[in-house]
Amino acid sequence: MAKFDDVDRDKTIDELEKHLGIKFKRLGRRRKYLEDNNGRRFCIFGGEEWHGIPHDVVESEAGRHGSIAVFARKLVGRIDVYTGAFGTIIQNKHLLTLTKDDQYEFNLKVSGNRAAVKEIPGLYLEKLFSFDYLLEDKNYQKAATS
Repeated sequence: MAKFDDVDRDKTIDELEKHLGIKFKRLGRRRKYLEDNNGRRFCIFGGEEWHGIPHDVVESEAGRHGSIAVFARKLVGRIDVYTGAFGTIIQNKHLLTLTKDDQYEFNLKVSGNRAAVKEIPGLYLEKLFSFDYLLEDKNYQKAATS
C-alpha cells in the first residue's frame, strides 16, 4: 500500500469539512494540526499503524479540552476516518515514547469500527465515515493542485 501523503491528507481534510459542515485553517506550520471555524482543534493522522505527534503540538495542546484526533486509514479504493479525544492522548503522553526527532509515538490497531491506541489502555477512536478514493481521484487531485 502506498504511503499516506499530503494529497491524501488534503482530500481527507476536504471530506471531513464536508461531513462535519465546517471549514479548517492551519495552526502554525503543520499540515496535520488544524482549527475549525468554531475554535475546535484537530490533529489529522494518516496511513498505517505508527504515528507521531510533534512535541510542539503536544505543548500547544497541554491543558486544552475538546480537541479531536482524526485517523485516516488508507485502503484500496477508500479511506476510513476515525475520531476520538486528542486530549486523552496528550494527557497520557507519559505512556508514549519520545523519538529522536522529538515526536511522541503511538500505534493504532483497527478492529471493526474502532481503532485502539495500543499504548493507552481503553482509548479508542471510533469510525466516523468512509469515502471512496480511487487512484484516478488522487491523480486528479494532484493535477488540480500543481
